[in-house]
Amino acid sequence: MAKLSTARNQPTEAEKREVQWKKLDELRLDDENPRLEEGMADATQSELLAELAKEYELQDLGRSLADNGYFSEEPLVTVKERGKWTVVEGNRRLAALMLLNNPDAAPKEQREQWRQLAGDRKKLVTQIPILEYDDRKEVTPYLGFRHITGVMQWRPYQKARYIAQLVEKNHYTFPQIARIIGSRFPTVREHYIAYTMVRQARQQMAIDTSLAEQAFGVLRRSLSDPRIRTYIGLELDKSEKELEKPLPRGRADNVKEFFEWAFGTAERDPVLADSRELKKLGAVMASERAVEVLRSSEDLDYAFEISGGEERRLLENLNAASYNLDQALPLSIRHKKSKDVIIALTRCRDTLAEILKNFPAVSKSQ
Repeated sequence: MAKLSTARNQPTEAEKREVQWKKLDELRLDDENPRLEEGMADATQSELLAELAKEYELQDLGRSLADNGYFSEEPLVTVKERGKWTVVEGNRRLAALMLLNNPDAAPKEQREQWRQLAGDRKKLVTQIPILEYDDRKEVTPYLGFRHITGVMQWRPYQKARYIAQLVEKNHYTFPQIARIIGSRFPTVREHYIAYTMVRQARQQMAIDTSLAEQAFGVLRRSLSDPRIRTYIGLELDKSEKELEKPLPRGRADNVKEFFEWAFGTAERDPVLADSRELKKLGAVMASERAVEVLRSSEDLDYAFEISGGEERRLLENLNAASYNLDQALPLSIRHKKSKDVIIALTRCRDTLAEILKNFPAVSKSQ
């Protein structure tokens, strides 16, 4: 298990890193970059460059570099691997520089743009400032602060993928990761479980998880509902190792239904209108009858009523009204002549009278 270094003061002179300057062909794109699509761990540098160009529209960044050159105040963060320097922070900047240097490496539909940017360059960048670290673990606190809790945050799925790398490659525990990146233990665990859920559903259960990855924040929030967790057989209170594959195989059908209901498929819309309806979905999943109705109708509101959800909502509204009237009682003494108060009270009285018509037993007891 990885150990954290003990708390200490400012770095010693030996630990302070000087900015170095490297040629472009001495630098490598990072195949472990959380921004990349899954399955690119063995991709070539050309494939990594094309993927970044396609997914991140680097032309604006390229135009800035072509006009202004590279700012020495923002060195790339690197580790020495395989005789070259792998850039673990700054891959978009490096990719833009590579495309300015070789526009033909861009995807076919972007090549003319990059040729024009390269031809119009006012500044030619031949060397790039870097900071060199001995290994990736040394860079972890910085990346965590910058991209998970800091100002240049990755997308939710990318954050979770990075946390998974820390768990599975660096063997950190959830509390250790929380301390390193300045987050909370439950938040780190939720990111990891949501990520491993998606991975297991895709790899072992043949479920299309692409829409869930796009709405990854909704997936994370869904894990807070114990009824949803019970339906898919998910238990949170397990070790990091156990949570690498958090879903029991016997619940594959339930997992598939959950992903389809919550996120939809290429052919069907989800039954959730938005994430605020997760509680409704949880209530339905807790009722076998309501689940059957949802399967046949794909109508979440109707299934929610079948689950007893409408009665719970009525009770919540009545309890809230009772509480608010209790709070209004001592204030009403001082506003007996207020026209607005009288209008509001009349509306409350009329509404209550209509409700009581449906409850003759309550009316007779008055």
